[in-house]
Amino acid sequence: MASNETSPKQKQEFNTDVEFGAAEDRLNYRGLFFWGALGTVMITIAVVVLINVYGMTITTATERAGAESQYMGLGEVEARDAEVLGSFGLVDAEQGVYRVPVDSAIEMMVGGE
Repeated sequence: MASNETSPKQKQEFNTDVEFGAAEDRLNYRGLFFWGALGTVMITIAVVVLINVYGMTITTATERAGAESQYMGLGEVEARDAEVLGSFGLVDAEQGVYRVPVDSAIEMMVGGE
């Protein structure tokens, strides 16, 4: 059962609204401030997390690429050095300088040849 009677408070609010020319905003400022602050904090946390994840991803990828290139270069150097140290060869023909494998040179020195 709905009552058509209005309370004195409702009549007072109506009269105030008519004098003002429109209904006054009755905002819940505490709730508005709370949700605004909470939203700002959540967005700030999300941005900080995304920046950190991006930084870790880039750092990891850069370190991995650098390590792979260093190891590939190191492997090539080791292969070249192993070939030079383990084979006979001519270093300088004019001065008569030859390359002798390390193992053969050690045997020559020990054997006295």
